[in-house]
Amino acid sequence: MRELLVLGPLNIEFGSLSVIVDRRLRIRWVVIIAYSILLIVMAVLPSRVVATVADIPDWISHALAYGLQSGLIYWGLVPITGWRWALVGAFLGTVAFGAATEIMQLLHPGRSLEFKDLVADAAGALIMCLVIVGVGRGLHRGIE
Repeated sequence: MRELLVLGPLNIEFGSLSVIVDRRLRIRWVVIIAYSILLIVMAVLPSRVVATVADIPDWISHALAYGLQSGLIYWGLVPITGWRWALVGAFLGTVAFGAATEIMQLLHPGRSLEFKDLVADAAGALIMCLVIVGVGRGLHRGIE
């Protein structure tokens, strides 16, 4: 028996996987994709433009931006995969996205790949994942 992944008008066969994506989940992913596009735009803008937008140290802006992205990805994955895999997916997805945006900067004049930015991206993602775990534990303690 074949199962379908239902994405609005689009149905995709995935063997035995069956997930029906409801309207709320689609809205979550629209937010995640919109935010990711914003990060890409910020990554390819000339660095002098980005520096005027945020008057905070570069590493802090990277940690905040990619920490938020990690939280958003977790929010999008948790209804599909459960909290553990959503956490793994959020962290790895954010780090991979950060690496991709750093590599993308090599193709744009006035931008350069910086390893410290990737470390800040990963640190922001890790901090957000730790916050999610801490908040989750706190909620469970309140229930028990």
